[in-house]
Amino acid sequence: MAVKLDPSSIEAAEARLDFFLGAPGIVGGGIDKARAEAARMATLDAYRGAMAEARIAEHEKEWPKAERLYRSLMAEYPERSAAVDALVTILQNAARFDEAFRIVDDRLARLPDEASSLYNLGRLSAVSGQHLARGETAMRRFLTLVGADAVRQSNAHYRLGMIKEKMGNVQAAAVEYRAAVDVYPRHEPAATALKRIERR
Repeated sequence: MAVKLDPSSIEAAEARLDFFLGAPGIVGGGIDKARAEAARMATLDAYRGAMAEARIAEHEKEWPKAERLYRSLMAEYPERSAAVDALVTILQNAARFDEAFRIVDDRLARLPDEASSLYNLGRLSAVSGQHLARGETAMRRFLTLVGADAVRQSNAHYRLGMIKEKMGNVQAAAVEYRAAVDVYPRHEPAATALKRIERR
């Protein structure tokens, strides 16, 4: 209905894309509908239309295609961060940590206070166990920039807990996991990690 009322709304188009990708065909979802919506989005906003195409490739586990699209968007739109974040996530999930760190480091060399890239550096450190001190510094800087967004604050504290655990400082890790839950009580990974530590 939102798309019908305002066909030019890119936000409504993205919401409908999410529905097409997530819902079974019996209730109106489907990959063909998602592809048609992505093509329509490209006529409204070239960047977000291409992002939609890349998201569909990820949904279909067409990883080389998704990576190619994200890299192309990074080159064509160097000031926009969504493609960077998506590509770093793909590389992280594939344990291609060196490549992911290079992308984030290059980004931060140009945009040292870009919140999303600071978070990406901290998350990469937390997951990979590499560059832990740098990851902690980046995530603490992220927390100064993120404002009152409880979910983002909670995610940052959770990743800091992971970093502290990998550093061998279990007490500091518990402090961060507890902070994550205090800020956002529904953060289940942080709650689980905190219980695991408290059982030691």
